[in-house]
Amino acid sequence: MKQVIIAILLIVVCTTTCNAYSKQTIKANKAKLSLERKKNATQKDQQKVVDMLQEVINSSTDMLDKCWASLDLAECYSMNVPLQIRDYAKAGELYEKALELVCEQYPGDDDQPYEVKRLKWLAFYNTGYYCYYRRTPSQDLSKALEYYTKAAYYDPRFHRDVGELYEFGLGCDIDPEMALMHYSEAIQNHVDCYAKFYSTEYYVNQVSADKLDTLAFNDFREGILLQRMAGEQIDYEKVKQHLTAAAKRGYSPAQFELGALYMLGVFSGGKSDENRKLAEEWLKKASDAEYLPALYHLGWFYEHIGFSWDAANKRKKALPFYERAALGGYPPAQSVMEFERSRQEEIAYKNAHALEYLANSLKTLGNTVGNAISKRRSMTSAQSARMKQSSYKAKPFGNTSEKSQTPSVDNSKILKRNLELQKRQHLIELSRYDKRTYDSWESKVYDMAKGYKKYDDRDRRNYQDHMRCIREKYEAEDLWPWGKSEWETWNGK
Repeated sequence: MKQVIIAILLIVVCTTTCNAYSKQTIKANKAKLSLERKKNATQKDQQKVVDMLQEVINSSTDMLDKCWASLDLAECYSMNVPLQIRDYAKAGELYEKALELVCEQYPGDDDQPYEVKRLKWLAFYNTGYYCYYRRTPSQDLSKALEYYTKAAYYDPRFHRDVGELYEFGLGCDIDPEMALMHYSEAIQNHVDCYAKFYSTEYYVNQVSADKLDTLAFNDFREGILLQRMAGEQIDYEKVKQHLTAAAKRGYSPAQFELGALYMLGVFSGGKSDENRKLAEEWLKKASDAEYLPALYHLGWFYEHIGFSWDAANKRKKALPFYERAALGGYPPAQSVMEFERSRQEEIAYKNAHALEYLANSLKTLGNTVGNAISKRRSMTSAQSARMKQSSYKAKPFGNTSEKSQTPSVDNSKILKRNLELQKRQHLIELSRYDKRTYDSWESKVYDMAKGYKKYDDRDRRNYQDHMRCIREKYEAEDLWPWGKSEWETWNGK
């Protein structure tokens, strides 16, 4: 009997302890989130969160909680809060310790639950990131390559970072073939690294044609690395110096990169007209060599930035460059041209129906006037005189006993029917465009479910509300043949 009572007491104590630890972990996470969102965070606020996370690490019996707390603790020193409480070296050291703990507790790569896989790719990516930017004690770029590669195994978005290391020979020899392979994998998973892909492809083409200017490539590489590895203290004057040297030697990726930086206004002078002219000049030089990213971004420059004296012709000037890039196979330009084609079709459709409606209205009006004229011409002089006299007499108020022998043609029902048909056809066209919007909301929910995007329950409900509103709007008109998506009713994590 005593043994049974002791066993029950132990179970109660363990359950209470586990519940306390889980509540403690939740409380620490909430405190960390509030620290991230706080505009005027102080060192005292940060220390409070650090102490809470450290207590979870020291006292929790759940290894998953302990690993998450280790990552959160590292993030406390690197998050976007006031500069006086950032410590990148400390964050890098803590990320390495957190990664060691994660790998020790969860060895192997396959047959692991989603939460463990998500924990591992975050640990690998963040530690690789701090190795890449030389903020960890090891400061080893080969480790950055190793960690990024493992992170890409769990989440294909990180193939972009692996490709960059191979492209510029960071932690390994320059291997453009491997870089292209990783960039392609990232693009297939909807990661925007087209400029990197075409930069590497240009390098491969130059090498294969034995036309590579090594000095120009080295200057281009140095200019890119000064941006990537300097962290927040980027010396843009040195970046401009190296990129300008490579661009003057005709290296198209350098011309494009230099034009893009002038366009963004990172150099001295910001987005002044002089810098805009330089952006246009360098992008044009790269475009003359049919370098596809430059063609697309030159179109974007004309459409969204341009010059104050040429605001009316923005879209008109941009479209030829978008079209050239799209014909060359540049995916963002192809998307722009597809949207433009749909827009032109919609405008043509509206214009055609407007002209048709106008023609029908004029025809109806013409028939009414023509009938009146022909009737007047068929009158005798006596009938015409009587009509003139009656037109000056006061009309009796209310109903009269006289009935019109020739009732007028009532076209209101015909016009109403035509308008209803036009409205329905317009709704059919709108439903096709709104289906794309519905799909975009669906993809955001899907990304949350798969862990490609940070899960937020409020955002998930918001996306699903948008999806439901679009679907119900057209189902009421019997114009939604696509049915309901399974992600519209997903209940979240």
